[in-house]
Amino acid sequence: MLSLVEMRNIAKSVAPTTEAHWRRLDFSSCGEYEDWCLMRGFTGGGGPKSFLRKLNEASVRYLELERDLRSARHFRSPEVLIEAICSGRLRHWEVRHRPLQAAAEIIQEAGLDDLEADALQHMLRCLSRQGPLMTMTVPDATGIPAMHALIALNDYRAWWVRPLEAWRPPQGSAGEILSSLVRHLLDRFGDVPRFMDSAWLRRDEVGAQVRAAYVQLGRGGSLKEAGLPAPLTRRMLHALRDAPVEYSVERAIRRAQALAHGLTGEALAALLDTGLARDVSEWAFWDGFVRFLAANPDIPPYQIGPLVDFVRAQRFGLPGLVVHEGAELQAPEEGFSLRGRTGASLIRQMEDWHRQLGAAQSEFVRFAKVRVEEIHVSASGPEGPVDWHFQRLGDSWQLAEEGRVMRHCVATRDDVCRSGAHSIWRVRRIAGGKNEHRLTLETMRNGSVVQVRGFANRYPTEEEAAAVRRFCLLHQEALKPGPKG
Repeated sequence: MLSLVEMRNIAKSVAPTTEAHWRRLDFSSCGEYEDWCLMRGFTGGGGPKSFLRKLNEASVRYLELERDLRSARHFRSPEVLIEAICSGRLRHWEVRHRPLQAAAEIIQEAGLDDLEADALQHMLRCLSRQGPLMTMTVPDATGIPAMHALIALNDYRAWWVRPLEAWRPPQGSAGEILSSLVRHLLDRFGDVPRFMDSAWLRRDEVGAQVRAAYVQLGRGGSLKEAGLPAPLTRRMLHALRDAPVEYSVERAIRRAQALAHGLTGEALAALLDTGLARDVSEWAFWDGFVRFLAANPDIPPYQIGPLVDFVRAQRFGLPGLVVHEGAELQAPEEGFSLRGRTGASLIRQMEDWHRQLGAAQSEFVRFAKVRVEEIHVSASGPEGPVDWHFQRLGDSWQLAEEGRVMRHCVATRDDVCRSGAHSIWRVRRIAGGKNEHRLTLETMRNGSVVQVRGFANRYPTEEEAAAVRRFCLLHQEALKPGPKG
Protein backbone atom coordinates (compact mmCIF):
# COMPACT_ATOMS: atom_id res chain seq x y z
CA MET A 1 0.00 0.00 0.00
CA LEU A 2 1.32 3.45 -0.91
CA SER A 3 1.76 6.05 1.79
CA LEU A 4 -0.25 9.26 1.80
CA VAL A 5 2.80 11.26 0.69
CA GLU A 6 3.44 8.90 -2.25
CA MET A 7 -0.21 8.99 -3.24
CA ARG A 8 -0.28 12.78 -3.05
CA ASN A 9 2.74 12.98 -5.38
CA ILE A 10 1.19 10.55 -7.85
CA ALA A 11 -2.22 12.16 -7.66
CA LYS A 12 -0.84 15.58 -8.53
CA SER A 13 -0.12 14.24 -11.99
CA VAL A 14 -2.71 11.46 -12.17
CA ALA A 15 -5.93 12.73 -10.66
CA PRO A 16 -8.67 12.30 -11.53
CA THR A 17 -7.86 9.43 -13.99
CA THR A 18 -4.97 7.69 -15.69
CA GLU A 19 -6.22 8.98 -19.04
CA ALA A 20 -5.59 12.54 -17.92
CA HIS A 21 -2.09 11.48 -16.95
CA TRP A 22 -1.01 10.04 -20.33
CA ARG A 23 -2.70 12.88 -22.25
CA ARG A 24 -0.80 15.38 -20.13
CA LEU A 25 2.43 13.60 -21.13
CA ASP A 26 1.54 14.06 -24.82
CA PHE A 27 1.03 10.38 -25.67
CA SER A 28 -1.37 9.72 -28.50
CA SER A 29 -2.96 6.65 -26.89
CA CYS A 30 -3.00 4.56 -23.73
CA GLY A 31 -1.21 1.74 -25.61
CA GLU A 32 1.69 4.05 -26.48
CA TYR A 33 1.90 5.07 -22.82
CA GLU A 34 1.91 1.37 -21.72
CA ASP A 35 4.80 0.60 -24.08
CA TRP A 36 6.72 3.59 -22.76
CA CYS A 37 6.21 2.37 -19.14
CA LEU A 38 7.33 -1.14 -20.06
CA MET A 39 10.55 0.06 -21.77
CA ARG A 40 11.53 2.14 -18.74
CA GLY A 41 10.86 -0.56 -16.14
CA PHE A 42 7.99 1.33 -14.50
CA THR A 43 5.94 -1.86 -14.22
CA GLY A 44 5.47 -4.34 -11.44
CA GLY A 45 5.12 -8.10 -11.77
CA GLY A 46 1.79 -7.63 -13.52
CA GLY A 47 3.02 -5.52 -16.45
CA PRO A 48 1.75 -2.11 -17.58
CA LYS A 49 -1.85 -2.92 -16.67
CA SER A 50 -0.94 -3.43 -13.00
CA PHE A 51 0.99 -0.16 -13.03
CA LEU A 52 -2.02 1.67 -14.43
CA ARG A 53 -4.29 0.08 -11.83
CA LYS A 54 -1.85 1.19 -9.16
CA LEU A 55 -2.04 4.76 -10.41
CA ASN A 56 -5.82 4.70 -10.56
CA GLU A 57 -6.08 3.21 -7.05
CA ALA A 58 -3.62 5.77 -5.73
CA SER A 59 -5.61 8.59 -7.27
CA VAL A 60 -8.95 7.44 -5.89
CA ARG A 61 -7.58 6.62 -2.46
CA TYR A 62 -5.74 9.93 -2.23
CA LEU A 63 -8.91 11.86 -2.94
CA GLU A 64 -10.78 9.85 -0.29
CA LEU A 65 -8.06 10.52 2.27
CA GLU A 66 -7.95 14.20 1.51
CA ARG A 67 -11.71 14.31 2.03
CA ASP A 68 -11.40 12.45 5.35
CA LEU A 69 -8.61 14.71 6.58
CA ARG A 70 -10.38 17.88 5.50
CA SER A 71 -13.58 16.74 7.23
CA ALA A 72 -11.96 15.44 10.41
CA ARG A 73 -9.04 17.88 10.85
CA HIS A 74 -7.79 15.34 13.46
CA PHE A 75 -9.55 16.56 16.64
CA ARG A 76 -11.90 19.20 15.26
CA SER A 77 -14.25 16.54 13.96
CA PRO A 78 -13.29 13.35 15.85
CA GLU A 79 -16.38 11.35 14.85
CA VAL A 80 -15.41 11.33 11.16
CA LEU A 81 -11.80 10.56 11.97
CA ILE A 82 -12.72 7.68 14.31
CA GLU A 83 -14.99 6.18 11.67
CA ALA A 84 -12.22 6.38 9.05
CA ILE A 85 -9.70 4.67 11.36
CA CYS A 86 -12.01 1.92 12.64
CA SER A 87 -13.28 1.13 9.14
CA GLY A 88 -9.72 0.87 7.81
CA ARG A 89 -10.14 3.66 5.24
CA LEU A 90 -7.48 5.70 7.05
CA ARG A 91 -4.32 3.73 7.79
CA HIS A 92 -2.01 4.57 10.64
CA TRP A 93 0.89 5.64 8.41
CA GLU A 94 -1.40 8.22 6.81
CA VAL A 95 -1.93 10.04 10.11
CA ARG A 96 0.44 12.91 10.89
CA HIS A 97 -0.44 13.30 14.58
CA ARG A 98 1.95 10.91 16.42
CA PRO A 99 -0.26 9.88 19.40
CA LEU A 100 -3.23 9.36 17.08
CA GLN A 101 -1.01 7.42 14.68
CA ALA A 102 -0.04 5.04 17.53
CA ALA A 103 -3.71 4.58 18.47
CA ALA A 104 -4.68 3.89 14.85
CA GLU A 105 -1.91 1.31 14.50
CA ILE A 106 -3.08 -0.54 17.62
CA ILE A 107 -6.67 -0.60 16.32
CA GLN A 108 -5.63 -1.94 12.93
CA GLU A 109 -3.28 -4.56 14.39
CA ALA A 110 -6.10 -5.85 16.63
CA GLY A 111 -7.79 -7.45 13.59
CA LEU A 112 -11.34 -6.59 14.68
CA ASP A 113 -14.31 -7.99 12.80
CA ASP A 114 -17.11 -5.68 11.64
CA LEU A 115 -19.17 -6.08 14.83
CA GLU A 116 -16.18 -5.39 17.11
CA ALA A 117 -15.08 -2.44 14.96
CA ASP A 118 -18.56 -0.90 15.12
CA ALA A 119 -18.67 -1.34 18.92
CA LEU A 120 -15.20 0.19 19.31
CA GLN A 121 -16.19 3.07 17.05
CA HIS A 122 -19.22 3.81 19.27
CA MET A 123 -17.05 3.60 22.38
CA LEU A 124 -14.40 5.97 21.01
CA ARG A 125 -17.02 8.46 19.86
CA CYS A 126 -18.44 8.59 23.40
CA LEU A 127 -15.00 8.97 24.92
CA SER A 128 -13.96 11.68 22.45
CA ARG A 129 -16.63 13.94 23.94
CA GLN A 130 -14.93 13.60 27.35
CA GLY A 131 -11.33 14.25 26.25
CA PRO A 132 -8.47 12.71 24.26
CA LEU A 133 -8.22 9.44 26.25
CA MET A 134 -7.77 7.40 23.05
CA THR A 135 -4.43 9.13 22.37
CA MET A 136 -3.11 9.16 25.96
CA THR A 137 -0.33 6.96 27.34
CA VAL A 138 -0.01 5.51 30.85
CA PRO A 139 1.99 6.80 32.62
CA ASP A 140 1.74 10.18 30.92
CA ALA A 141 3.93 10.85 27.87
CA THR A 142 6.28 7.84 28.18
CA GLY A 143 4.12 4.82 28.85
CA ILE A 144 1.79 2.35 27.16
CA PRO A 145 -0.93 3.73 24.85
CA ALA A 146 -4.32 3.72 26.57
CA MET A 147 -5.80 2.32 23.35
CA HIS A 148 -4.67 -1.18 24.44
CA ALA A 149 -6.95 -0.90 27.47
CA LEU A 150 -9.85 0.55 25.44
CA ILE A 151 -9.78 -2.39 23.02
CA ALA A 152 -9.66 -4.83 25.96
CA LEU A 153 -12.62 -3.06 27.59
CA ASN A 154 -14.49 -3.25 24.29
CA ASP A 155 -13.94 -7.04 24.29
CA TYR A 156 -15.78 -7.20 27.66
CA ARG A 157 -18.61 -4.83 26.70
CA ALA A 158 -21.22 -7.52 27.42
CA TRP A 159 -20.14 -7.45 31.10
CA TRP A 160 -20.27 -3.69 31.61
CA VAL A 161 -22.22 -2.84 34.77
CA ARG A 162 -22.90 0.82 33.91
CA PRO A 163 -23.55 2.69 30.65
CA LEU A 164 -20.51 4.28 29.06
CA GLU A 165 -22.43 7.50 28.41
CA ALA A 166 -22.79 8.09 32.17
CA TRP A 167 -19.02 8.19 32.80
CA ARG A 168 -17.34 11.51 33.55
CA PRO A 169 -13.54 11.65 33.70
CA PRO A 170 -11.88 12.92 36.90
CA GLN A 171 -9.16 15.54 37.04
CA GLY A 172 -5.81 13.79 37.12
CA SER A 173 -3.23 11.82 35.17
CA ALA A 174 -3.94 9.48 32.27
CA GLY A 175 -3.61 6.51 34.63
CA GLU A 176 -6.20 7.93 37.01
CA ILE A 177 -8.59 8.71 34.15
CA LEU A 178 -8.24 5.21 32.69
CA SER A 179 -8.66 3.61 36.12
CA SER A 180 -11.85 5.63 36.61
CA LEU A 181 -13.23 4.38 33.29
CA VAL A 182 -12.39 0.73 34.05
CA ARG A 183 -14.07 0.93 37.47
CA HIS A 184 -17.11 2.70 36.08
CA LEU A 185 -17.65 -0.02 33.48
CA LEU A 186 -16.71 -3.16 35.43
CA ASP A 187 -16.51 -2.60 39.21
CA ARG A 188 -20.08 -2.57 40.52
CA PHE A 189 -19.23 -2.54 44.24
CA GLY A 190 -15.90 -0.68 44.22
CA ASP A 191 -13.87 -3.39 45.96
CA VAL A 192 -11.60 -4.70 43.19
CA PRO A 193 -7.95 -4.19 44.33
CA ARG A 194 -6.60 -1.11 42.57
CA PHE A 195 -3.32 -2.68 41.43
CA MET A 196 -5.39 -4.87 39.09
CA ASP A 197 -6.32 -1.84 36.95
CA SER A 198 -2.95 -2.08 35.19
CA ALA A 199 -3.91 -5.48 33.73
CA TRP A 200 -6.05 -3.71 31.12
CA LEU A 201 -2.90 -2.32 29.52
CA ARG A 202 -1.18 -5.70 29.22
CA ARG A 203 -1.17 -7.94 26.16
CA ASP A 204 0.25 -11.15 27.72
CA GLU A 205 -1.29 -14.29 29.21
CA VAL A 206 -1.12 -13.04 32.81
CA GLY A 207 -2.88 -9.82 31.78
CA ALA A 208 -5.69 -11.84 30.15
CA GLN A 209 -6.10 -13.95 33.31
CA VAL A 210 -6.28 -10.89 35.54
CA ARG A 211 -8.78 -9.13 33.26
CA ALA A 212 -11.08 -12.14 33.47
CA ALA A 213 -10.63 -12.16 37.26
CA TYR A 214 -11.38 -8.42 37.34
CA VAL A 215 -14.73 -8.96 35.62
CA GLN A 216 -15.68 -11.68 38.12
CA LEU A 217 -14.71 -9.54 41.10
CA GLY A 218 -16.49 -6.51 39.71
CA ARG A 219 -19.75 -8.45 39.61
CA GLY A 220 -19.43 -9.59 43.23
CA GLY A 221 -17.28 -12.73 42.87
CA SER A 222 -14.76 -13.84 45.49
CA LEU A 223 -11.04 -13.21 45.15
CA LYS A 224 -10.29 -16.88 45.87
CA GLU A 225 -12.43 -18.12 42.96
CA ALA A 226 -11.62 -15.34 40.50
CA GLY A 227 -8.89 -17.32 38.70
CA LEU A 228 -5.74 -15.37 39.61
CA PRO A 229 -2.40 -16.50 38.10
CA ALA A 230 -1.35 -18.24 41.37
CA PRO A 231 -3.10 -20.44 43.97
CA LEU A 232 -3.20 -18.10 46.99
CA THR A 233 -4.13 -19.05 50.55
CA ARG A 234 -6.62 -17.06 52.62
CA ARG A 235 -3.81 -15.23 54.38
CA MET A 236 -2.22 -14.36 51.04
CA LEU A 237 -5.53 -13.14 49.64
CA HIS A 238 -5.97 -10.89 52.66
CA ALA A 239 -2.49 -9.37 52.11
CA LEU A 240 -3.15 -9.05 48.37
CA ARG A 241 -5.97 -6.54 48.89
CA ASP A 242 -3.54 -4.10 50.54
CA ALA A 243 -0.98 -4.12 47.70
CA PRO A 244 0.16 -0.63 46.60
CA VAL A 245 -1.61 0.76 43.53
CA GLU A 246 1.63 1.09 41.53
CA TYR A 247 2.55 -2.62 41.90
CA SER A 248 2.33 -4.98 38.95
CA VAL A 249 0.15 -8.06 39.37
CA GLU A 250 3.16 -10.37 39.81
CA ARG A 251 4.81 -8.05 42.33
CA ALA A 252 1.59 -7.76 44.36
CA ILE A 253 1.14 -11.54 44.40
CA ARG A 254 4.76 -12.15 45.47
CA ARG A 255 4.44 -9.54 48.21
CA ALA A 256 1.26 -11.20 49.51
CA GLN A 257 3.00 -14.58 49.50
CA ALA A 258 5.99 -13.26 51.44
CA LEU A 259 3.86 -11.45 54.02
CA ALA A 260 1.73 -14.55 54.56
CA HIS A 261 4.89 -16.52 55.37
CA GLY A 262 6.19 -13.82 57.72
CA LEU A 263 8.85 -12.19 55.53
CA THR A 264 8.95 -8.46 56.21
CA GLY A 265 11.22 -5.40 56.29
CA GLU A 266 14.50 -5.37 54.35
CA ALA A 267 14.22 -9.06 53.47
CA LEU A 268 10.84 -8.44 51.80
CA ALA A 269 12.21 -5.42 49.91
CA ALA A 270 15.20 -7.49 48.74
CA LEU A 271 12.92 -10.29 47.50
CA LEU A 272 10.79 -7.81 45.55
CA ASP A 273 13.95 -6.49 43.86
CA THR A 274 14.57 -9.91 42.28
CA GLY A 275 13.10 -11.51 39.16
CA LEU A 276 10.57 -13.33 41.36
CA ALA A 277 8.61 -10.07 41.53
CA ARG A 278 8.15 -10.24 37.73
CA ASP A 279 7.25 -13.92 37.37
CA VAL A 280 4.91 -16.17 39.35
CA SER A 281 5.49 -19.39 37.41
CA GLU A 282 6.76 -22.53 39.20
CA TRP A 283 4.68 -21.37 42.14
CA ALA A 284 5.04 -24.44 44.38
CA PHE A 285 8.84 -24.49 44.20
CA TRP A 286 9.29 -20.76 44.86
CA ASP A 287 6.70 -20.86 47.62
CA GLY A 288 9.07 -23.26 49.38
CA PHE A 289 11.95 -20.84 48.80
CA VAL A 290 10.02 -17.92 50.34
CA ARG A 291 9.19 -20.14 53.34
CA PHE A 292 12.89 -20.94 53.61
CA LEU A 293 13.81 -17.24 53.69
CA ALA A 294 11.22 -16.56 56.38
CA ALA A 295 12.50 -19.49 58.46
CA ASN A 296 16.14 -18.28 58.19
CA PRO A 297 16.15 -14.62 59.26
CA ASP A 298 19.97 -14.78 59.61
CA ILE A 299 20.32 -14.57 55.80
CA PRO A 300 21.53 -11.01 55.01
CA PRO A 301 19.04 -9.17 52.77
CA TYR A 302 21.78 -8.34 50.23
CA GLN A 303 22.30 -12.09 49.66
CA ILE A 304 18.68 -12.80 48.76
CA GLY A 305 19.02 -11.67 45.12
CA PRO A 306 22.15 -13.79 44.51
CA LEU A 307 20.48 -16.75 46.26
CA VAL A 308 17.52 -16.48 43.87
CA ASP A 309 19.94 -16.67 40.92
CA PHE A 310 21.78 -19.62 42.47
CA VAL A 311 18.66 -21.60 43.33
CA ARG A 312 17.18 -20.96 39.87
CA ALA A 313 20.39 -22.19 38.24
CA GLN A 314 20.44 -25.33 40.37
CA ARG A 315 16.82 -26.16 39.68
CA PHE A 316 16.24 -24.89 36.13
CA GLY A 317 19.71 -24.24 34.67
CA LEU A 318 21.17 -21.22 32.89
CA PRO A 319 20.06 -21.44 29.24
CA GLY A 320 21.69 -18.14 28.33
CA LEU A 321 25.22 -18.99 29.52
CA VAL A 322 27.61 -20.35 26.86
CA VAL A 323 30.91 -21.90 27.97
CA HIS A 324 33.71 -23.69 26.14
CA GLU A 325 33.39 -27.42 25.65
CA GLY A 326 35.00 -29.20 28.58
CA ALA A 327 34.36 -26.42 31.10
CA GLU A 328 33.33 -27.79 34.50
CA LEU A 329 30.00 -26.20 35.31
CA GLN A 330 27.52 -28.07 37.47
CA ALA A 331 24.42 -29.17 35.59
CA PRO A 332 20.93 -28.44 36.97
CA GLU A 333 19.95 -30.87 39.70
CA GLU A 334 16.66 -32.54 38.95
CA GLY A 335 14.49 -32.40 42.05
CA PHE A 336 16.70 -29.79 43.72
CA SER A 337 15.20 -29.05 47.13
CA LEU A 338 15.87 -26.75 50.07
CA ARG A 339 14.87 -29.41 52.58
CA GLY A 340 17.56 -30.03 55.20
CA ARG A 341 19.58 -26.93 54.26
CA THR A 342 20.33 -23.92 56.43
CA GLY A 343 20.83 -20.30 55.38
CA ALA A 344 24.58 -20.54 56.04
CA SER A 345 25.00 -23.78 54.08
CA LEU A 346 23.07 -22.40 51.11
CA ILE A 347 25.22 -19.26 51.06
CA ARG A 348 28.40 -21.41 51.12
CA GLN A 349 27.11 -23.44 48.18
CA MET A 350 26.29 -20.22 46.35
CA GLU A 351 29.82 -18.87 46.88
CA ASP A 352 31.29 -22.15 45.58
CA TRP A 353 29.06 -21.79 42.54
CA HIS A 354 30.30 -18.24 41.97
CA ARG A 355 33.89 -19.50 42.02
CA GLN A 356 32.91 -22.26 39.59
CA LEU A 357 31.34 -19.68 37.27
CA GLY A 358 34.53 -17.62 37.42
CA ALA A 359 36.70 -20.63 36.62
CA ALA A 360 34.59 -21.72 33.63
CA GLN A 361 35.93 -19.71 30.69
CA SER A 362 32.98 -18.49 28.67
CA GLU A 363 32.89 -18.55 24.88
CA PHE A 364 33.97 -15.19 23.45
CA VAL A 365 30.98 -13.18 22.26
CA ARG A 366 31.08 -9.47 21.48
CA PHE A 367 28.02 -7.68 22.79
CA ALA A 368 25.79 -5.47 20.65
CA LYS A 369 26.94 -1.87 20.47
CA VAL A 370 25.04 0.84 22.34
CA ARG A 371 25.03 4.62 22.06
CA VAL A 372 26.86 5.23 25.36
CA GLU A 373 29.93 3.20 26.36
CA GLU A 374 31.56 5.35 29.05
CA ILE A 375 30.52 8.01 31.57
CA HIS A 376 32.51 10.03 34.12
CA VAL A 377 30.94 11.45 37.28
CA SER A 378 32.80 14.11 39.26
CA ALA A 379 32.29 14.42 43.02
CA SER A 380 34.18 15.35 46.14
CA GLY A 381 35.33 13.22 49.05
CA PRO A 382 37.46 13.43 52.21
CA GLU A 383 40.65 13.16 50.14
CA GLY A 384 39.59 15.81 47.61
CA PRO A 385 38.14 15.49 44.09
CA VAL A 386 36.72 12.08 43.21
CA ASP A 387 36.24 10.72 39.68
CA TRP A 388 33.74 7.88 39.24
CA HIS A 389 34.43 5.99 36.02
CA PHE A 390 31.53 3.96 34.55
CA GLN A 391 32.74 1.63 31.76
CA ARG A 392 30.37 -0.64 29.84
CA LEU A 393 31.62 -4.21 29.41
CA GLY A 394 31.80 -5.06 25.72
CA ASP A 395 32.17 -8.86 25.54
CA SER A 396 31.58 -12.12 27.41
CA TRP A 397 35.20 -12.43 28.61
CA GLN A 398 35.05 -9.02 30.31
CA LEU A 399 31.77 -10.11 31.88
CA ALA A 400 33.28 -13.34 33.22
CA GLU A 401 36.30 -11.43 34.57
CA GLU A 402 33.97 -9.01 36.35
CA GLY A 403 32.26 -11.92 38.08
CA ARG A 404 35.60 -13.44 39.12
CA VAL A 405 36.98 -10.19 40.53
CA MET A 406 33.81 -9.09 42.31
CA ARG A 407 32.74 -12.60 43.39
CA HIS A 408 29.18 -12.54 42.12
CA CYS A 409 27.17 -14.17 39.32
CA VAL A 410 27.13 -11.36 36.75
CA ALA A 411 28.37 -13.89 34.15
CA THR A 412 24.84 -15.31 34.05
CA ARG A 413 23.66 -12.05 32.38
CA ASP A 414 25.51 -13.04 29.21
CA ASP A 415 22.35 -13.68 27.18
CA VAL A 416 20.67 -10.29 27.73
CA CYS A 417 23.96 -8.46 27.13
CA ARG A 418 24.56 -10.13 23.77
CA SER A 419 21.36 -8.68 22.33
CA GLY A 420 21.97 -5.22 23.81
CA ALA A 421 18.78 -5.44 25.90
CA HIS A 422 20.87 -4.95 29.06
CA SER A 423 24.32 -3.54 29.73
CA ILE A 424 26.79 -4.28 32.52
CA TRP A 425 29.01 -1.45 33.77
CA ARG A 426 32.25 -1.61 35.74
CA VAL A 427 32.38 1.22 38.28
CA ARG A 428 35.73 2.54 39.54
CA ARG A 429 36.46 5.25 42.12
CA ILE A 430 39.59 7.30 41.38
CA ALA A 431 40.77 9.62 44.16
CA GLY A 432 43.92 10.37 46.16
CA GLY A 433 46.11 8.34 43.82
CA LYS A 434 43.94 5.21 44.25
CA ASN A 435 41.95 3.45 41.52
CA GLU A 436 39.42 1.16 43.21
CA HIS A 437 37.01 -1.26 41.58
CA ARG A 438 33.87 -0.55 43.59
CA LEU A 439 30.66 -1.71 41.88
CA THR A 440 29.00 -3.66 39.10
CA LEU A 441 25.95 -1.97 37.60
CA GLU A 442 23.26 -3.42 35.32
CA THR A 443 21.06 -1.19 33.16
CA MET A 444 18.34 -1.74 30.57
CA ARG A 445 18.42 -0.33 27.04
CA ASN A 446 16.39 2.71 28.10
CA GLY A 447 18.86 3.53 30.89
CA SER A 448 16.83 2.15 33.80
CA VAL A 449 18.96 0.57 36.53
CA VAL A 450 18.23 -3.11 37.22
CA GLN A 451 20.65 -3.72 40.08
CA VAL A 452 23.86 -2.45 41.68
CA ARG A 453 26.22 -4.70 43.63
CA GLY A 454 29.64 -4.42 45.20
CA PHE A 455 32.17 -7.09 46.17
CA ALA A 456 30.48 -10.40 47.16
CA ASN A 457 27.04 -8.90 46.40
CA ARG A 458 27.18 -6.17 49.04
CA TYR A 459 24.84 -3.17 48.68
CA PRO A 460 26.34 0.19 47.60
CA THR A 461 27.38 2.70 50.24
CA GLU A 462 25.73 6.11 50.46
CA GLU A 463 28.60 7.71 48.55
CA GLU A 464 28.40 5.06 45.83
CA ALA A 465 24.60 5.38 45.60
CA ALA A 466 24.95 9.15 45.08
CA ALA A 467 27.42 8.53 42.23
CA VAL A 468 25.02 6.02 40.65
CA ARG A 469 22.15 8.52 40.82
CA ARG A 470 24.32 11.10 39.07
CA PHE A 471 25.29 8.47 36.48
CA CYS A 472 21.58 7.79 35.80
CA LEU A 473 20.94 11.46 35.07
CA LEU A 474 23.92 11.74 32.71
CA HIS A 475 23.05 8.42 31.03
CA GLN A 476 19.44 9.40 30.40
CA GLU A 477 20.58 12.74 29.01
CA ALA A 478 23.05 11.03 26.67
CA LEU A 479 20.36 8.64 25.41
CA LYS A 480 18.02 11.43 24.35
CA PRO A 481 17.79 11.77 20.55
CA GLY A 482 19.22 14.93 19.08
CA PRO A 483 22.15 16.39 17.21
CA LYS A 484 25.57 15.36 18.41
CA GLY A 485 27.88 18.08 19.55
